[in-house]
Amino acid sequence: VEGGYILENNNRSSSLDSITYRYGSTGNLDTDNDRLAVTSSGGTNNKLSVSYSNNAGGDYIRVIVKNNNEAPTASNSTVYINENNQVSSAGDRTPSNITKVFTASDFNFSDTDGDSLDKIQITSLESSGSLEYSTNGSSWFDVSTNFEISATNLGNGYLRFTPAANSEDNVTFGFKVHDGTEYSSSAYTMNISVNAAPNAEDIAVESTVSAGGTSSGDVHDGVADSDDADSVLVITAAKAGTETTSYSTVINLGDNANSVTPSTTSANGLSVTGTYGTLVIGADGTYIYTASATNNISHNSTATDTFTFTTRDDETASGSFAYDVGTITFTVASSNSAPVAQDDTGTINEDATLTVSDSAPANTIAGASFVHSYTIAQDTDPR
Repeated sequence: VEGGYILENNNRSSSLDSITYRYGSTGNLDTDNDRLAVTSSGGTNNKLSVSYSNNAGGDYIRVIVKNNNEAPTASNSTVYINENNQVSSAGDRTPSNITKVFTASDFNFSDTDGDSLDKIQITSLESSGSLEYSTNGSSWFDVSTNFEISATNLGNGYLRFTPAANSEDNVTFGFKVHDGTEYSSSAYTMNISVNAAPNAEDIAVESTVSAGGTSSGDVHDGVADSDDADSVLVITAAKAGTETTSYSTVINLGDNANSVTPSTTSANGLSVTGTYGTLVIGADGTYIYTASATNNISHNSTATDTFTFTTRDDETASGSFAYDVGTITFTVASSNSAPVAQDDTGTINEDATLTVSDSAPANTIAGASFVHSYTIAQDTDPR
């Protein structure tokens, strides 16, 4: 027997490289009264029990043989995260799951000896983004090559990854697993799959809407998503005005009153009153804008009416959808007509005043808003 140690009365007495059993000076076994038995307890410990006995009594030796440790293994792993999409003037657009906090189960640990994960080692750094560790959950530091983190600290949520802002690229890093005795002989790859967020452009409708007129379309015509078709994108909220940074969440633009009912269209969607008209927008992105019949826009001028909306994709592998915020702006014409001149005739007596009001009928001289007067002097030398 090699590589074990001897237990006497269940106490470890010495290590051994080999053991030879002899009985008496001849070394022969009495096959009737002496026995050599090997039993196995499984796992990493095998027991070799040797005893001999005769009519006068017997002795007992117990030998524990410990097998060599089997190195642990793992397998390549994939985790999911949302794009960290941001607008420089408006901050984060997707409100959740833009940072991945790793757990021990993410590393696919396996060990034939039955050992548990003790720690991991980062063998190659992230291809982009930021892989960080913490010792207290408050302060975070960049991970370096061959950095080790215990299974306990993985359980505490002290290893995290955040993709680069507005990057849709998938990310990888390498790792090994440790069973408390040794590391896996191979390194494995952690794949971080980044769900691309919708990219909602600020839309300016080209044609001018006349007073009382309408404009219709689909805001998703101005939204790009590299891993989703327009048909699966969903409008979740809309409100009057331009985009700001003050929303408690972009999902409803800060107020449930802005929420768009799922599965609606421009025929039955959310109605939003703007400055010069009303927008009805459905969850599918279709809209109808109706300009008010009258407005205070100066004659022969136009003004703009802007609305903000939120759209999301339909992917939840990361744990939530990815979002973005955009605007749509309409140009509205004045409802005021050009002034129309008309002939006007009045009669005035000598030394009297003629007063005519704005827009008064041609033969009316009452009610002044502008005054034109003159005096005819008496002729003292008639001819």
